[in-house]
Amino acid sequence: MKIASLVLSLVFFTASHMFAQTETNTINGVIKEVKPHFAGQHTLVVDETELVLLTNPKDKTGKSFEINEEYKDILLDRKGTFILNPKYANKLFKFTYTVNGKGWKCIKSISTIKK
Repeated sequence: MKIASLVLSLVFFTASHMFAQTETNTINGVIKEVKPHFAGQHTLVVDETELVLLTNPKDKTGKSFEINEEYKDILLDRKGTFILNPKYANKLFKFTYTVNGKGWKCIKSISTIKK
């Protein structure tokens, strides 16, 4: 019985810890810079905050990202270097992100803010 109680409490602790990390945050701003991050990921600097744009693991080319469909073309590949698509330059966006276990602020979705 003690072993079952221990296992059950361990399961509850693990589940509550996982749910605590799925909090979403938002930030509004203009993309100031794009730079490589780590292991094929890219960082968008938005008003002094670094947001990580994760590559899609299902895409073997590494040229698509895990964000909403309408902003899949936010970065363009220019001779092996990713740059910001000019149609998104100097525009105000709302970024929804989560903080993963490594402390990265990973972008989940992007939306346009009307002025």
